[in-house]
Amino acid sequence: MPSVWKKNYPDNFAWARPDRLWFVIPSANASEVHDPKLFINGKNVPVECHVIGRPIIHYADISDFVLWNQENKIELQFGSIGQNQFLGPYLDYPECEVPDMNKTTICSLLPILYSKSVVYEKAIDPDMPLRINLKKEQLPVIQSAIMIPDYFFPGQAVTVSVKMRQPKEEIETVMISLPYSDGQMTYNPDDQNWQIQYTPGGREGLIMDVAFLRVFAVAKNGNVSEPADIPVKWHFAR
Repeated sequence: MPSVWKKNYPDNFAWARPDRLWFVIPSANASEVHDPKLFINGKNVPVECHVIGRPIIHYADISDFVLWNQENKIELQFGSIGQNQFLGPYLDYPECEVPDMNKTTICSLLPILYSKSVVYEKAIDPDMPLRINLKKEQLPVIQSAIMIPDYFFPGQAVTVSVKMRQPKEEIETVMISLPYSDGQMTYNPDDQNWQIQYTPGGREGLIMDVAFLRVFAVAKNGNVSEPADIPVKWHFAR
């Protein structure tokens, strides 16, 4: 894969190269996925890991390994992987005609995806369709998410507290988007909430183009909650 775009767009491997066919290997916590190997038609395909401070997701560019208009054999191996970590592979591809997913396997789908040319006249919609239909009662539920105090002030710590409907024993992790990074929250048995403390830096670190922090939870069975948004306010003067 070209090195220039990877250097300039490290956070957007699929969207920076929509002309490529990407095989994504999502997990509840990529840090617990070790030495993944991907083979397509017996050939070893390089697997890479997207890292922002910690491993986020594994992926591979399979454009040059698949046999178009033919059946392909895909084999995925792991050196080791944590329990309930594997969320199932999927393809990241541009919009085109796709057959009925209920009657299609991932192997038979590969040759069809690019069966006709695709012309890009606008940005690709980042909201991909759900690949697994889950009933809402199967998902972990965030009941409340608050930040105290409810604003950022340079050098002043804030505490984010999240209350889950499910008990701690059923939750693998609760994650939050913080300025320039993601944070993993810890369980506080005193009030039975998940919490994290964050101290913003100088004023330049507080001028962000976002209006909220986003929280989501992952259950031990691999299901992911609907996100919860916490409004972000700023206070610069004493």
